[in-house]
Amino acid sequence: MPIMQNTPEEIRRYIRNHRQANEEREEIAKTCCFTGPRPKNFPWGGDREREAQVVAWLEEQIREAIARGYRHFISGMAAGVDLIAASVVVRLRGEMPEKGIALEAAVPFPEQPSRWKQKTQAEYFRLLALCDRVSMFSERFSVAAYRERDRYMVGASSLVIGVESVPDGGTARTLSYAKAQGRRIVLLGKDEVRSPTARRRRRRTSAAEVGDPFRGVD
Repeated sequence: MPIMQNTPEEIRRYIRNHRQANEEREEIAKTCCFTGPRPKNFPWGGDREREAQVVAWLEEQIREAIARGYRHFISGMAAGVDLIAASVVVRLRGEMPEKGIALEAAVPFPEQPSRWKQKTQAEYFRLLALCDRVSMFSERFSVAAYRERDRYMVGASSLVIGVESVPDGGTARTLSYAKAQGRRIVLLGKDEVRSPTARRRRRRTSAAEVGDPFRGVD
């Protein structure tokens, strides 16, 4: 039986592919993304005091992630928790330039903020200009673009920091997908946000064997 031998070019290609795969795994291990409700679904409604507590909780989790070696943060740049988290990352990046923190905007399509309030639009474009990288998923609006964006963020990350929202929305689908992919999740439950006297605490969710929540919906 003849002995199969690899050519030098095949060996070089294997080494390149192996090195690239290792680099991708290392990048995922240092990457964190965010998920949470838009303003209309905020569990705390318009309560500014409780919103400030949520912002403080997000900052606590992001600081801890940085301490654990996370350097790359991805925001879906939706109004609400996405923009709040992006703003915190930008501020901490300025406080800790030696850490090499990077913020990536995962934008489903260019017109995402077109129907938002002017103040929110201004914050969106301010943060977008401060991002180290922008990933775009479609040239025009589509539900599939949102879901492709969410899949990308989870796939590129090993940690998901989230604020719980309504059970049938994009946040819930993203969290279910993250569980299915075995991602580490740090979640602030909506009941914890609703109660003004509840102690803010982390709720960790381990990987679970669940179905793909995006299957058949694009």
